[in-house]
Amino acid sequence: MKNLNIITTILIALVLSNCENPRYVDAGVIWTDDSYFSEEGDWYLAISDGCYSNCEGAEINVLDQYQIEANKKTTQKFVLGSGSEGNLTAFVYLDTNDNGTYDDGYDKLTGYKFNYATANETTAIAVSAYF
Repeated sequence: MKNLNIITTILIALVLSNCENPRYVDAGVIWTDDSYFSEEGDWYLAISDGCYSNCEGAEINVLDQYQIEANKKTTQKFVLGSGSEGNLTAFVYLDTNDNGTYDDGYDKLTGYKFNYATANETTAIAVSAYF
């Protein structure tokens, strides 16, 4: 009976470990000296599901974000929860109302780039931001 309990425990652990298929993202920000968007404040590097396009105005669903320094090259590693494969967008934004979250209606993203993400693999996304 004891061996059966051990085998059952191992099988349950294996099943649970296979349920989680995280997506890993290495997102790098390269700042460009430009008057396009040069306000001071709290800047964030964030990851969103899907493929964002300024001309399409797609909805942004932030999965994770880190506060970053403006005009400083930055690389952040994101470990996102399980999810299907698909496009992820890395973007930089200025938190104009200082609430620590991305809010619909921010005028512009200062830089964004999308890439296809595969579960259990690392996706690299380089974002060119403006300062």
